[in-house]
Amino acid sequence: MKEEVIVIQNLKCGGCMNTIAQILGAFPEIKDVQISLEDATVTILTEQESARPKYEEALTKAGYPPEGSDNPLHRVMKSYVSCAIGRLTPASTE
Repeated sequence: MKEEVIVIQNLKCGGCMNTIAQILGAFPEIKDVQISLEDATVTILTEQESARPKYEEALTKAGYPPEGSDNPLHRVMKSYVSCAIGRLTPASTE
């Protein structure tokens, strides 16, 4: 197992956390996702080596780019939409 820790931008609330969990839960090789609202980190436990770029790309498309990357207004706005959707969609309880 490999652990990836990604510091992200635009993480604001539990709705954001639900959205991120759903996005990353779509990858079958991911076994666990832990999200910290306090320090804006996403910790991924995966069976696949060198998959970080595709996880970062999926997070960026949802409006949660890695810290230090470009964060234009459209990504900030997209994160607000993802946040709202995450508030309306219950997190998986698997």
